[in-house]
Amino acid sequence: MTLSGLCRSIAGPIVVATFVALAMTGCDDVPCPGEEQFTVNENGTCAATPQRFTLSRTGCDVSLTMLTGDTGLPAQGAMGLHPGPLRQGGFLLFADKPAFRLCRAVRVDYRLELSCVDSDDAPVCQAELTEPAF
Repeated sequence: MTLSGLCRSIAGPIVVATFVALAMTGCDDVPCPGEEQFTVNENGTCAATPQRFTLSRTGCDVSLTMLTGDTGLPAQGAMGLHPGPLRQGGFLLFADKPAFRLCRAVRVDYRLELSCVDSDDAPVCQAELTEPAF
């Protein structure tokens, strides 16, 4: 491997790790009061089949609970630099086991869209979260 190839292979994980570290510290200066949770249906390429789970926030910590199966999404995360209601997106889900994965949530119309990348910042999967109609 050439020196430039080595630099490129190391740069991706460093950039992603820095982004996650900044996102996690972003809530230190900005309050994330209270708690919220709601049930969502997941569709997309992260899970083999559609899933349903509860998306929760306590303070600046975000988590997936009451899972019905393997979502393909990291089960924990944090609010971004400008925290708002969980339904508005702006949060990250991340894990390093079994493999590194970082998912960014964005609000689009009536749904949350999650784009997930690996340690090289290469796309891994996408998920769409919608609230079930009761």
